[in-house]
Amino acid sequence: MVAGKDGNCVIVQGTCVPVGVARELVACQKAPPEVCQLEEREEETEDARAKFGKQFLAEAIGTGMIVLFGCGSVCSSLSTAYQGIWQVAVVWGFGVSLAIYSTADISGAHLNLAVTLAFQLVRPGDMTITKSFAYVLAQFLGAMLGGLINLAVYSNTIEAFERANGIVRGEPKSMMSALAFGEYFPNPGLTAP
Repeated sequence: MVAGKDGNCVIVQGTCVPVGVARELVACQKAPPEVCQLEEREEETEDARAKFGKQFLAEAIGTGMIVLFGCGSVCSSLSTAYQGIWQVAVVWGFGVSLAIYSTADISGAHLNLAVTLAFQLVRPGDMTITKSFAYVLAQFLGAMLGGLINLAVYSNTIEAFERANGIVRGEPKSMMSALAFGEYFPNPGLTAP
């Protein structure tokens, strides 16, 4: 080993390695192999946990985006903002595309329980049971958050739709306003109760 020009690194096989790293390499050569491998495994575990956390968050955000844009477009149809199925479908497509592009590199953009289940069945090596359950939980949490945001944004619109159509919440007819959160277009927007 030879000191580099700046004195902060050591030349190892033609590469300038920081002094701290060089010391660890020398200590690792003198220590039993199990000690060095254990440190590497701990670093891999921390990296895997960080990656898993990012995947969980990506699934939640992506699913929330689909609900926010998709069901949000149906909620906005209650105010007659959209006059046809084409407009709602375009917004849905935009929401799904945006969610996929935003999360594909991080989590694979499952964004749906059916996709996660398919990966679990077809590629069990890639999707463990734990990872599948985490993805499903993230998808549920993201969908619920998206639904809550839609409810907060469109609550006045939903109430106006209910008043205009004589709908009382809790009665069977209230299904007309609840349909906006399950994507049953053209109901409630284009079909009178």
